Amino acid sequence: MNHPGEPVHPALYALAEDGTLDLLYLACGACGALTFPSSAYGCRCCGAAAEAGHTQRLAGRARVRQMVTVHQALTPALAAPYVVAELELAGGVLEEAVLDVRHEGDLAPGMPVRAVPAIMPDGRFTCRFAPLEDAA
Repeated sequence: MNHPGEPVHPALYALAEDGTLDLLYLACGACGALTFPSSAYGCRCCGAAAEAGHTQRLAGRARVRQMVTVHQALTPALAAPYVVAELELAGGVLEEAVLDVRHEGDLAPGMPVRAVPAIMPDGRFTCRFAPLEDAA
């Protein structure tokens, strides 16, 4: 794998040693809950200010909850069709993300996925999620 350039969103993810991506969470200093992203205004559970917590870097693993294929190009950088899924991240955090699959039939609810870099035309990388067996 070619080493990607810089992350498009450095407050969300970072390149892991194995070539996949780690996600950057806010770990609450008051209740210990995880909030994503690390740049959040505060804890999603107790409302403590972000300054009371710290950034915690964890492997970008998640489970698919539900998915849909989008057939309209909503941004120039993302050609349709593409699959978006609701994912359950660490600590029960729910996020929507773009998946690195051809169609939603490649996924199933409960399937484990892993954050992987997708190289952009400018050489930077963004985050996509791929089925875990394909992620490494």
